[in-house]
Amino acid sequence: MSISIPKLDTPGVENPGPETLTGVRLAVLVVYHFDDFLQGLVAVHLDHLRRYTPPGTVIFGAAIRLARAQHNWLSAQPDVHLPELGTLPHGYREEHNGALDRLAKIAFHEGATHVATMHQDSFPVRADWLARLTTDLDAITPFAVAERRAYNCCMVWDESWQAHGPTMLPGDALRDQAMPKLMAERPDLDFSDGGIGHLLLAHSLGLGWRALRHTAPDILDGRILHLTGSSRIAHAERIPRRDTNLATKLRSLARPMLPHIPKRLRKSLGRAVGVHSVQTPEVSIGRDGSAQDKRDQVSRLVADPDAYVAQALCEPLLPGARWANQRASQT
Repeated sequence: MSISIPKLDTPGVENPGPETLTGVRLAVLVVYHFDDFLQGLVAVHLDHLRRYTPPGTVIFGAAIRLARAQHNWLSAQPDVHLPELGTLPHGYREEHNGALDRLAKIAFHEGATHVATMHQDSFPVRADWLARLTTDLDAITPFAVAERRAYNCCMVWDESWQAHGPTMLPGDALRDQAMPKLMAERPDLDFSDGGIGHLLLAHSLGLGWRALRHTAPDILDGRILHLTGSSRIAHAERIPRRDTNLATKLRSLARPMLPHIPKRLRKSLGRAVGVHSVQTPEVSIGRDGSAQDKRDQVSRLVADPDAYVAQALCEPLLPGARWANQRASQT
């Protein structure tokens, strides 16, 4: 099915931003994996995309393992297109990022001039977000990206950067070539997050990027809201931990050292001693608090999105936090 993405410079079409958006045809790329509870969050996400993206924006979605009811609901949403992506890479992280790579190719093929990746728990909250980001892009700064650990919850790039063939996760050759130098220059970056492939490719080409950073715990650049980790609730709550006794004992002894061990090595060591799955949601979803914490946060947003956004925009950052979106209540 061919999707026509209209131009914005047509008579009578009101742009949500300044004149620099003339001629931009935007596609938003999102991987969707949600249950009954998270459907309310996705509804808020879609509403804000419609409110704060240019007229004619198309949302290209990857419907990952959705139940029939959720798939039917999503496919019935206006301006949402769910293209067939074929077999995706195995693994939660690999699947998500591989789907975004394929959606980008489809969107540009269907006529987009720019793409913006979002997560199902991220969305713009100001009408000038796209104009601000596209104005900052040029040949030396070809894409905008959320630093430092939430890269593809908001990334924006155009056809010229897509011509370089970027991927969310780097191939082995690019990782081996570019990662050591970039890690030395930017030790603050989290090299496990999706989108790092774009950063490594740009660095290898002598290019930079326009960085979006937290201005409040849930807010990037004063313009994008991202409920970090909430999209993993449905995934995490289905996967209990079933560690061996040896793994449990070793985890207790090694806990102070775990943050300093590379994630890939941690996984290998974990498999060797009998770590079978992710942490139970009651303990943690990554570094983002418990699943119940996230459910409470989602519930507050869904109950009154405008009030939640207004408060989120003004919430202070925690000085000296280990990660940029950490709250004082989580210490």
